[in-house]
Amino acid sequence: MKFIGKKEMKKKNIAIFGAGRFSSFLIQQLSRFPRYKITLIEKDEIKARALSDHVEETYIGDATDEAFLTKLHLKNIDIFVVGIGDNIQNSILICSILQEKYTGLIIAKAVDLRHEEVLRKIGIKEVINLQTNAARVALLKIINPILGSIDRKNLIELDEEISFLRTGISEKWKNRTVQEINLPQTISIVLVQRDKKNLIVSGHTIIKEEDNLIILGRNEELNKLIKDYF
Repeated sequence: MKFIGKKEMKKKNIAIFGAGRFSSFLIQQLSRFPRYKITLIEKDEIKARALSDHVEETYIGDATDEAFLTKLHLKNIDIFVVGIGDNIQNSILICSILQEKYTGLIIAKAVDLRHEEVLRKIGIKEVINLQTNAARVALLKIINPILGSIDRKNLIELDEEISFLRTGISEKWKNRTVQEINLPQTISIVLVQRDKKNLIVSGHTIIKEEDNLIILGRNEELNKLIKDYF
């Protein structure tokens, strides 16, 4: 008998700049998932050491120094999170260097609308404004990028793993019953909104074109649902 072995899950490489409250929350939450390899870049050694148990690699230095960044092993990074907010100029400079030298997705924290505007003008598409629940939004964008792009009015997070999603119907579901849709057991349509009324759902409820659905599920499953059906 030949033993093939278990296929190892490919890790997603994430580099986080800064060790303030925003970055610390992200690091502590992401470190719970074995599929992420986290690299921290921070100039304050004391702050960096406080998070050392949650990251695989730590670099101490000034990330605005292009020569310093070039020496780091960042070519394989999938997602860069620029969590520096106390100095807007430094945040913009780091984002500019990352854009020029690397291909990974850049998620940047903005401290106000002006900061956000400048980041978007230099081409940063994923900007998290501190006037929102910034760290949780950033976490969602990393773990479930499709859910992370949804208007916050249509997503209610019960916790880090489970959410209510409000959405229109998939074309594949039109005029079919909930039972016929055959959703995974971990996802439930809990309410149908039709003609300004909320309808209690059963397996025999027929989904109509104009309906909005309230769906409850684990974030990863909702993410897959949107990708597969919408």
